[in-house]
Amino acid sequence: MTMLSGQDATAHPYVDDTATVVSFFIQKNTIYTQLTGLVANLNGDDVIALSVEQQRDLDKICGTLDQYQEQPHLLDPHLEQLIDPVVTGLRRHIGKTFGGAKRTESAQERDIVVKLHPFFRYIYHLTKVRGYKTVVKFLSHEVSDLEPTLDFVAAAAATDLPDGGGSLWETRYVGMLWMSLICMIPFDLKRIDSAVGTGKAALVERISSLCKPYLSAVSKEYESAAILMMRLLTRRDTVDVHLHSFLDWAINEALTANDTFKLRGILTTLSTIYKFGPRSSLLPTLTKILPCCRLVDNPKVQSNTLLRKLCVKLSQRIGLGFMRVKIAGWRYHRGNRTLASNLAKTAGAAHTVQQGAEVAEGKGEGDEDGEDVPEEVEEIVGILLNGLRDKDTIVRWSSAKGIGRISSRLPRDFAQEVIASVLSLLEEDTFDNAEVETGIDYSQVSDSTWHGSCLALAELARRGLLLPDRLDEVVPWVVRALKFDQRRTTHSVGVHVRDAACYVCWSFARAYSPEVMKPFVEVLARSLVVISCLDREVNVRRAASAAFQENVGRQGVFPHGIEIVTLADYFAVGNRGSSFGEVAVEIARFEDYRQPIFDHVAGVCAVHWDRNIRELAATTLGRLTVGECGYMVGTVLKKLIPQCSSDDLVIRHGCLLAVGEICLAWADVKKKEGSIGDFWTNEEYSDVILPISKILTTLPSTHLDGFGSDQTRVAVCHLITCIASTPWPTSIPTLPTFFPTIWNIVNTSLERREEVVQEGASLAVAALSGWCGVEERIVKGWVEGIKVGNWNRFERRGCALALGKLRVGVLKGFVGEVLEGLCRACVVQEDKLKNDAEARRNAVHALTDVVCAFGSEYKQVVPAPQLSGVLTVLFAGLEDYSTDSRGDVGSWVREACLEGLERIVGLELLGGGRISDGADNLEGDTFRKFVAHLCRQSVEKIDRMRECAGGILERVVWWEGVEDGAVEELRCILPHDTHINWNNPAEVFPKMVKVLELDAYRKEVLVGLVVSVGGLTESLVRHASSSLIDFVSALPESLSTSPAPSLTLPTFFDDLADIFTTRSKQDRVTVPLLEVLNVLIGSGSLGKLVSDGGEEGVRVVKGLYEGVKSEVARSKDVKKVVAGIQVFCGYASLPKVGDGDVEALRKRAIKQVVFYLAHPYPKVRRAAAENLYVVVTTWDVDMDVDEGGGEGLDTMEVEEILLATDWDLPVAELKPVRETVGTLLEAV
Repeated sequence: MTMLSGQDATAHPYVDDTATVVSFFIQKNTIYTQLTGLVANLNGDDVIALSVEQQRDLDKICGTLDQYQEQPHLLDPHLEQLIDPVVTGLRRHIGKTFGGAKRTESAQERDIVVKLHPFFRYIYHLTKVRGYKTVVKFLSHEVSDLEPTLDFVAAAAATDLPDGGGSLWETRYVGMLWMSLICMIPFDLKRIDSAVGTGKAALVERISSLCKPYLSAVSKEYESAAILMMRLLTRRDTVDVHLHSFLDWAINEALTANDTFKLRGILTTLSTIYKFGPRSSLLPTLTKILPCCRLVDNPKVQSNTLLRKLCVKLSQRIGLGFMRVKIAGWRYHRGNRTLASNLAKTAGAAHTVQQGAEVAEGKGEGDEDGEDVPEEVEEIVGILLNGLRDKDTIVRWSSAKGIGRISSRLPRDFAQEVIASVLSLLEEDTFDNAEVETGIDYSQVSDSTWHGSCLALAELARRGLLLPDRLDEVVPWVVRALKFDQRRTTHSVGVHVRDAACYVCWSFARAYSPEVMKPFVEVLARSLVVISCLDREVNVRRAASAAFQENVGRQGVFPHGIEIVTLADYFAVGNRGSSFGEVAVEIARFEDYRQPIFDHVAGVCAVHWDRNIRELAATTLGRLTVGECGYMVGTVLKKLIPQCSSDDLVIRHGCLLAVGEICLAWADVKKKEGSIGDFWTNEEYSDVILPISKILTTLPSTHLDGFGSDQTRVAVCHLITCIASTPWPTSIPTLPTFFPTIWNIVNTSLERREEVVQEGASLAVAALSGWCGVEERIVKGWVEGIKVGNWNRFERRGCALALGKLRVGVLKGFVGEVLEGLCRACVVQEDKLKNDAEARRNAVHALTDVVCAFGSEYKQVVPAPQLSGVLTVLFAGLEDYSTDSRGDVGSWVREACLEGLERIVGLELLGGGRISDGADNLEGDTFRKFVAHLCRQSVEKIDRMRECAGGILERVVWWEGVEDGAVEELRCILPHDTHINWNNPAEVFPKMVKVLELDAYRKEVLVGLVVSVGGLTESLVRHASSSLIDFVSALPESLSTSPAPSLTLPTFFDDLADIFTTRSKQDRVTVPLLEVLNVLIGSGSLGKLVSDGGEEGVRVVKGLYEGVKSEVARSKDVKKVVAGIQVFCGYASLPKVGDGDVEALRKRAIKQVVFYLAHPYPKVRRAAAENLYVVVTTWDVDMDVDEGGGEGLDTMEVEEILLATDWDLPVAELKPVRETVGTLLEAV
C-alpha cells in the first residue's frame, strides 16, 4: 500500500481516508509541471545549472516518488512522460560534449558532468522506486550513443561534486545501466569502435577497464557495473574472445580477495553472466568456476549474509549450466488451464485429463532417465541443501529456488533423491511423542532448517516436481509445520516456518488436480482453518487464509469453502480478538471444523506462552461452549481440570481461566434451556463440579505466593468470579474448607501490590457478595483496612476496591459505616508518608459505586448529610494535584472524581428529576459547580484529563432535564452534532476560550488556561497562549465601548488578580499565572488597559501589581522569582499616560527589579540584570530630559554597568553596584 503524507492524502477526493492508500498516481500534474521547469535547463545550447529553488523542486519530486515504493506499478502509465524529456536532453548534451572527434577540454567536461548530475539522480530515484529493469527500457539505445556515454561515465568517474558535496555515484550508476542497454545493439562492436586502427585501447577493453574498479565499490555502482559486464561479455562478438580472460581474472580475484565489497561485486557479476550467457559458450568454463561456489564454506563468507546468498545463487546457475535446458517429462502436469480448454468439448476434455494422468504417472514424453548427470551437479545440490539450513532467510529462499530449478532438469530418480533429502531435513532431531498434538517432539530441531525445507517443498510442488505418490509422505510434515512453535523462555520461534508451510499449501492448490488432492483435503482444510483463525501472528493468519482461499478456488473440494472464505477473509483475520472470538466461533458451527477448533483452542492456545493468547483462548472457549456444550463439558473440561494444578505457570494460568469461562457459559446455556435449580447431572457433579471445587482448596501455597503467583491469583480469582456467577452449589459436604479457602484467597489477593490482582479479587468480591453474601467481620475488616493509619498502602487500595464491589443486599447494613470510612480515605493527609494516590483513587471509585448501587433510590438509603459529605469529598478530590516521582499522580484521583460526579449527579435525572436555572437546592448547586470544574479540567495541561473532562462535559451539557441558562450558552459553544478531539490543543483551546465570556464558569476556566499556558509541551503552550491572547485582544475597554453587555478588559484582569488571592502560594497556579501576565504584557493588553481603561484600568493594574509582589516576596523558588522579575520589567515599560498612580507604579517596579540585582541566587541576579537592560534600552529618548529641563537619565551609563558587571560575584561586592544603578534610575 502506498502511504501518503497528511497533506497529500487530504488533497484529493479519491483517497481512502481510513488507510491513506491511493490507487493511482495522484501528484502527476504537479510533478509534470516541476519536471518541465527542470528540463528547460537542458533545452538550450548549454546546460544551465539548477538554481537553489530548482534543487528544492527536484528534492520534492524525489520525495514524492519515494512515497510509491510500496506500489510502484502505479507509475507505469506515466514512466514515458517522466523519463523521455530528461533522457532526450541528456543524450543531446552528452553527444554534443563527448561525441565526435573534436572534444572539449577536461575541465569543461567535468563541469558538464556536475551540471547533469541532478538529472541522473532523478533517474536513479525512478530505478529505486520502480526497478532498473523497467526504467532502463525507456533509455535510448542508438549506436551513436555508445562511445559518448562511455566517455561521459569515464569523466564522471574522475569527478566529484564541488565543495566536498560528495561523489557522483548516481550518475555513474545510471550511466553504466544506460551503457548496458546500448551494448545490446546487434552490430559488431569493432565496426563502431573509433579506436580501430589508431593504436588506442579497443572499445571492449575500455568498457571493461571502466567497470572492473566499480565491482569493488561500496555504493550501488557495483550492480550496474556487473550488469554492464554481463551485457558486454555475453555478446556473440565478445564471448569467445574476452569472456575467458575476464573469468580467469574474476576467479583469481575472488579466491584471493580480502575485500568483502570486491568479492560481492565479482560474485554478482558471475551470477549474472551465468544467468544470461549462452550455455554453449559457458559450458567449458563451468568446472573452473566451481571453486567460487565452494567459497560458501569460507569463514569470510560465512559471516556475511549477502555473500552466502551470492554463492548459493552462483551455485544454482552453475548447476543449471551443466544440464540441457529442458522440461522434465516426468513432472506432474495438471493439464491446460486456459478458459478455452475448460470450455472444450467433452471428448477433448477427457483427452486432456488422460494426458495429464499419464504425465503424472511418469509416462510423458521426453523423460530421459538414462541421461548421465555430471558429478559436479551432486556437489551443487549439496551446497543448495546446506543452504536450506542457513540462518538467514534470503539464503534459504535462494537455495529453495535453486533446488526447484535444478530438480526440473534432473532425471526422475535423481530428483526423487533430492526430494528425499529435503524431507530428511525435516526428520532431523525429531522424536515420536504421542502426548503432543503433532505426534512428534520437535523441541530440538532447527527452525531455520524447517523453514528452508518448507520453501523447497513449495518450489518443488509449484513446478510439478513433487509427484502425487510423494504427497502421502509430504502432507503430514506440512501439517506439522503449520503448527510449528518452539518455546524459548519468554517468546517462541516458528512464525516463519508456519508462514512457509502456508506457502506449501498454496502451491498444492495451484499444482494438483482435485482428484490428486482429495485424500488430503480433510486434514489440510482443518489445519488451514485452525491456523487462519487461531494463530498468534497476523501474517500467518492471513497466509493461511490466502492458502485456504486458493484451494477453495482451484480445488473446489474443501468443505464449506465459500462460506468460510467469506468469514475468514484478509481483513477479518487481521484483528486477533475478532479472529479468535468471532471468526473461529462462527466457523465452529460447521461440523467438519468444530472439533479441530475446540482441540486447538483448549490444547494449544489455552496453554500458550503468551498471556494475551491464553486470555483470548479462555474467552473463545466460553463462546464455543454455547454452541457445543456437551462436548466442552464432557470432554474438554475434563482434560483441563487436572492441568489447573500443574507446576507449569503457563499451563496453570491458562487452564484456570478456561475452566472458569466454560463453567460460566455452561450455566448460561442451561439457564436458556429452562433449567431450574441444579444445572448439572449427578455424573457431572462428581466428574466436574466436585473436581473444580477441589482445585480451589488444594492449590499449593507456592502457586499463590511464589514466582508468577500474580498470574495464578488473577486466574484463581477469575475462576471464583465465574463459579460465583452461576448457581454453583453453596454447600459441598466433602469440602468443608471450601468457603474459608475462597475468602482467604480473595482477602490475601486484595493485599497484593499488583493492581491487576487486586482488580481480579474485587470482581470476585462482587460475585461472591451476590452468591453467598459477605460476613460482617469481613466487611468490618475492609473498613478497618482503608483507614489512613494503616501503613500497608496495598491493603488500603484493595480494601477500598472490595467495599465498592459489595452488592446492595450486603451494603444496606453497612452504608453509613462504609461511606464514612471511604470519605476519610479520600482526604489528602498532611503527613506525606500516609498519602497514597492509588488508595485515594480506589476510595473515590468505591464511594461512587456504593452510592450508585442503589440507583434512583439512593436518597432513601443514603442520609442527606452523608450524601452532602460524599459530594464535598468528590469536589475536594478535584483539587488533588499531588505529585511524586511518577508525576501528577493526583490526576488519577481527579479523573475518578469527575467520573464519580457524573454518575451521582446523573442519578437525580435518572428518576425523572430536573435541574433548573436558579434552583436553590443541592442538585442545582452541585450541578453548576460540577460543570464549572469540568470546564476547568477540560483546558488543563494533561491530555488524559482533558479527554476525560471534555468527554463528560459534552455529555453533561446535553443531558435531558437540565434547564440552566449558563448551560444553554455552553450548548452554543459545544453543539450536539460535533465532537472535539480533546487531545489536540489546536482544536480545544480556540473553542473553550469562548467559555470565558460566561460569568458562571470564567474563573475556573481561567485557572485551567493559566496552568496550560505555563505547561511544558511546546504545542500546548503555543495554542493555549495564542488563543488567550486573541481573546483578550478582542475585549472592549469598558461596557460603553461594547455594543452589547459583555466581558470587559478590566473585568478580565480583575478575575486574573483574584487568582493571586484565592490561589496564594500555590506555585502550580501562580508561577504559570506570572508567565501569563508576562505574555499579556508583551501582547500590549496591559498597556491598553492603562491607556484606555481610565480609573478602573489603573485600579486593576495596581491590584495586579500588589498580587505579584505579594506572591514573589520571600520566595526561594528561582523560577517564580524570575517570572516575577519579568512582570516587574513589564510594569516598568508601561506607557506614560500622565497619571501619577501609573508613574508611581513604574518607579516601584524599577526599584523592585533593582533590588533583585543583589539577590542571594546568581541566576536571579543575572535575570534581573538582563531584563532591566532590555527595559532601559527600550525607553524613549524623551525620557532623558526631566520636567525642569535639566539632565535626566543617562541610559548609556546604566546599560554599560548592567553589561560589564559579573553578576556571579559575591553579593557583598554587588551591593554598591546595585546602589549605583538605583541612583541612576531615580531620574525615571
